[in-house]
Amino acid sequence: MGSCMTVNYGAIYPLLKRLEDQGYILALDSTEGNKKIFQITAKGGDRWREKMLEDHQESWVKSRSRFLIKFFFFSQLEPEERIQLIKKRLKACQLRKEELEDHSSDQRIDDYYQVLAWQRAENTLEDEILWLEEKLRYEQLSCQPLKPEEMSLLTL
Repeated sequence: MGSCMTVNYGAIYPLLKRLEDQGYILALDSTEGNKKIFQITAKGGDRWREKMLEDHQESWVKSRSRFLIKFFFFSQLEPEERIQLIKKRLKACQLRKEELEDHSSDQRIDDYYQVLAWQRAENTLEDEILWLEEKLRYEQLSCQPLKPEEMSLLTL
């Protein structure tokens, strides 16, 4: 998961302590020296699911990272929940693409590097939209029994 986020290790143990104090996780006895092992509680599982499905008002860059972190844990969600999250992200990307297109048509940029940066932003967004549409099709198909001829349509 390191490609999705960085971790401040000085913050991990205080966070784990707070989660334990709130009843979201339980520290287990470890037979491996000073290594601590934690288990999520039922209360913690409910809170995790709530946070996974929560909407955030945040910067564009931060929302992309947050979605990737959520996607990393998609196997722990129900298919309908995954579809809901993909649809929200897809809509956000489509709205962002419209904003970029409106902005680029409003201004004439003469700086070569600024033009390249705008093109890169648009290309990255288009790639993400295509990827999300593919994942959405996969999730929608996975909610239904597949016919053998449909199997070849899936790209993972």
